[in-house]
Amino acid sequence: MTRCSVLGLAVLLWGAGGSAAGQIPDVDALLESGRARFNEFRYGDALEALAQAEGVLLPMVRSDEGAKTRLLELFAIRGRIHVIQQDLDAARATFRRLLVEAPDYVLPGPPKSTPSQIFQEVKQVVVGELEVIVEPVDATVFLGDRSLTRQGVLALVAGRYDARIERIGYDTQAREVSVTAGQRQRLEVRLVRRSAVARLQTSPPGVEILVNGDLRGVTQPGSGGPSPEDAGRDSWSAPFALADVRPTDVLTLRRDCYETKEHSFGTLTELRDYDFSVRLPRAEGEVTIDGPPGAEVILGGAPRGALPLAPVTLCEGTHRLEVRGPAGRFDHALTVTRGEKRSVVAVLRPSFALLHHVGREGYVGPDARAELARLFAPAHVGFQVPPPELVRRAMQGSPLGITEGFLAYDVYRRPVSTSARAPTPSALREESDRLSRALGAQGVAEIRLAPDAGPDRRKFLLTLLAAGSSVPDVVEVDLGRTDSIARAVGLVDAFPKLRRASLGLTLADVPHVGAVVSRVERGGDAAAAGVAPGDVLSKLDDEPISDVATIDRWLADRIGRRVVASLVDRAGRSRVVGLTVAEVPRLVAAADESWAFNALVPRFRSMLATRDDLVVRLNLAVALMAVKDFEGGLAQLSKVELPSGGGVSQGTVALLRAECLAKLGRLGDARAALEAAAASDGLLTEDGPPVRELAERRLAALGGVAPVP
Repeated sequence: MTRCSVLGLAVLLWGAGGSAAGQIPDVDALLESGRARFNEFRYGDALEALAQAEGVLLPMVRSDEGAKTRLLELFAIRGRIHVIQQDLDAARATFRRLLVEAPDYVLPGPPKSTPSQIFQEVKQVVVGELEVIVEPVDATVFLGDRSLTRQGVLALVAGRYDARIERIGYDTQAREVSVTAGQRQRLEVRLVRRSAVARLQTSPPGVEILVNGDLRGVTQPGSGGPSPEDAGRDSWSAPFALADVRPTDVLTLRRDCYETKEHSFGTLTELRDYDFSVRLPRAEGEVTIDGPPGAEVILGGAPRGALPLAPVTLCEGTHRLEVRGPAGRFDHALTVTRGEKRSVVAVLRPSFALLHHVGREGYVGPDARAELARLFAPAHVGFQVPPPELVRRAMQGSPLGITEGFLAYDVYRRPVSTSARAPTPSALREESDRLSRALGAQGVAEIRLAPDAGPDRRKFLLTLLAAGSSVPDVVEVDLGRTDSIARAVGLVDAFPKLRRASLGLTLADVPHVGAVVSRVERGGDAAAAGVAPGDVLSKLDDEPISDVATIDRWLADRIGRRVVASLVDRAGRSRVVGLTVAEVPRLVAAADESWAFNALVPRFRSMLATRDDLVVRLNLAVALMAVKDFEGGLAQLSKVELPSGGGVSQGTVALLRAECLAKLGRLGDARAALEAAAASDGLLTEDGPPVRELAERRLAALGGVAPVP
């Protein structure tokens, strides 16, 4: 062949190689550069570009089929260049490298061309053939690190090979094979059947296969089903083979959102392959979630949107349902059964984010925060344990530089902070609000090992701080004692009765006398009927009454009704009067330390999130004042308008407003509110003291000098 004919063929092949599918940017650019130089007869420059491309391709050939294809084309072109340059040793070395990578490679071009003849010479001394004949025909043959899924004649680099022939349901055989260059050897193997094989196809794919409860694998997508009409469909899996199965074995097929099925291999009576096809019906239910509008719904950790939502289709099983809103959260293990339609009403309860377990050194046991959250699960106030990273980010965002342990207080609410310095009340108020919002909670909390914890280190101090609060509540709890746990849960879960039945008078138990009238509300039925302090209430609707507790229970079921009251006055005269049982508001006392006000604040807020209630709002104001949030208390009081008169009334509201205004330094406004309160017949709480007396004393104390402490 002339030099021109060799060159023409090389150019033709180069052009074909440059259009291979699948771009490898750096290599394709180098190959394109070499191609241009070759066409310009600049063989040295072309070889340089090929060498650079080879450096990129060699690390990729074992994992990238496209890289291997490019490398083979590169070797073929380089060998032809060496032939053109009459460097036959370099051509033979290049073709040898090509054949080591691909023993079955066929060099394009006329077979009698010089490059083809040299290529064939090299092949005769490098490559031999192996004829593979295996029964059964679908057995897999492993030669070294290669696996062969077809039989016939294979081109292999001369040498010795470890062959392994295997097929499920048959004994594996191993052979040593020698391949001689330029010759053909034969590998003929007949495998021996050892067990029946169950070949399963499932619809859908992705089904777990269990035999007697042991997981054997998962079916993979296939291209057709068990029937001809299923050809080309992807709804069926590829066959999944199971060996060593017995007639008594139990097959279980399961996949999320599909019905689980069981099957027995009772038909496996011969040593052969058996085909099974199983279609799993979907297993889903429909759930409607009701709750506060705008609350966020999270199912299985994935956000689903805000309420109201359209009915949600869920897989059969148990799902974690979370509903989160400003007033609280709802956490529920939702069980769905196939074909079921059900509704869930999400009642949000306030939640405290447990930030830290301070003083864990030497503590033995589970995370005390998680244990505490579990113990408070039945309560109306819950606890959550946020992820550590979320807590860390929230703490790092503190403009005031607070650190772990900033909520360290003793049982008397005295700070024992492990921070550099105890946070100020204003810092606590600001940080409690910021952290609560950052963690999706209504307050924050910490637990700290109690000073007298003992060797088991199971006694803790739980500090609660509602959003916007600057005065914490501290609850002592010993996780090793059920009575201590019950007391702690009871304290946090305690909630006042916000309304009561009233006859317009206040009663007191007097030994050996009975229920004695201690105060009569001005303007009410009792006052109009002439009831006076010192009268003894003996009967209601002719039922004897012996004590105040009995009266309260009796009246609770008769709100709005007229009753007949029998009284005995101080002179011993009996008389009967008709009175109306009214429902009147009750008010917690901010000075009553038996209440955990940091737990009450979020509960009152949660109640107001669903409907406005003046009595709830009034009690929220008092709770906010108890935790020193006077601005918040004043904001709530501005929305409360109660009737004037006795008991907890508008005079009570005026007195409370005056206290908030005085604490905020607005003395002129406080004086005006006190003057309004001084004209009232109301009480601070249902048991007194009278608003008028308190207002008059505080007006005198103000004197234009300073707020009342």
